[in-house]
Amino acid sequence: MLLEASEQYDVVNQQFSMLAELFPAPTGGEPNNSEIAKKGITIM
Repeated sequence: MLLEASEQYDVVNQQFSMLAELFPAPTGGEPNNSEIAKKGITIM
């Protein structure tokens, strides 16, 4: 079970990394851009 949990944490980490690229701190990127917003939605 620990191995499965570790794999899931890795998936979540990758998804958050992709979101951080789309919406970088501190400016937040362009969340009102419909294409970028759609990409963010599909990541999660």
